[in-house]
Amino acid sequence: MKTLRIILLPLSLIYTLVILIRNMFFDIGIFKTRKIDIPVISVGNITVGGTGKTPIVEYLINYLQTKNMKVAVVSRGYKRQSKGLVIVSDGKIVNPDPAVCGDEPLQIARKFPNAIVLVNENKFVASKLAKDKYCADIIILDDGFQHRKLFRNLDIVILKNSNSTYDNLLLPSGNAREPIISLKRADFLLLPDGNFDQNTINKFHDKPYATFKYQAIGLKSVFGNKTINLDLARYKKCYAFCGTGNPESFYNTLTENELKIQKIKIFSDHHFYTEADLKKIIKESKELGTEYIITTEKDAIKLNKFYEKYKDVEIYYLIIKIKFIENEEKFLNKIDKLIKE
Repeated sequence: MKTLRIILLPLSLIYTLVILIRNMFFDIGIFKTRKIDIPVISVGNITVGGTGKTPIVEYLINYLQTKNMKVAVVSRGYKRQSKGLVIVSDGKIVNPDPAVCGDEPLQIARKFPNAIVLVNENKFVASKLAKDKYCADIIILDDGFQHRKLFRNLDIVILKNSNSTYDNLLLPSGNAREPIISLKRADFLLLPDGNFDQNTINKFHDKPYATFKYQAIGLKSVFGNKTINLDLARYKKCYAFCGTGNPESFYNTLTENELKIQKIKIFSDHHFYTEADLKKIIKESKELGTEYIITTEKDAIKLNKFYEKYKDVEIYYLIIKIKFIENEEKFLNKIDKLIKE
């Protein structure tokens, strides 16, 4: 793998140049940014792979709804098996198909049935529809930092919890979508508590930031409404599986909560499960004598189609919430200021 990354370095240099030129063209106005007349909040990152954007988006929706705001979430719907505009939720009816909607947008729509959730490659078109047709008060762009065609009032960037050199090298040799200098566009940085790149923060010490962690608070049945306190699962043998961009984070969360993971089966990010996948998971779990089969909420969304046949099989997903460690008030003040303006 290291040899391949070295071979790909020239392509990364070309990619870096392209990104720098693209950003410069936006900065000087050659490439145009369009604006809609309601606030737009972008939640994004500068690396590929999971940085936990969805829990942050959900945190924002919950907070904004407490302010009686009609929230619309606009996403590309990464890895969905459809193209163009899809109404995941109009605030009343939710499209149940993750293949059409994308797993994360559908997760958000189910959790917040009053929110407008739209997917489209053209986020300006989707955002304008959210305002004009669905009367949204505010837009949240899920994974919007690189989508500069749409003006945003607040750019929130989540940094990856890693000191890996490859997270600073640009694609295809590394994992970065943009060079670190792009963080100058960010309005607020969110830092996962732990092994984040302090050198990056030192370069942008003038940026407001908050630190947070992902906190597991329980297990919920994939095929029912049963909820289990995490204390009951501690020290129990578990079989875990996921199709996320950062499976290591999922595994670490389980072990930090003292679950005994006999095996973790890793699928590609946004994997769409087949019945053969599910049968193999159940079979391997039985062979290992595990007491719990556990996955992520994003993966659970794509298992619902098996409900009728497997409703008696106890598979659980991990319930995660955001807990701020430092500067939550500073973060919320940014949101409040935007709402008032």
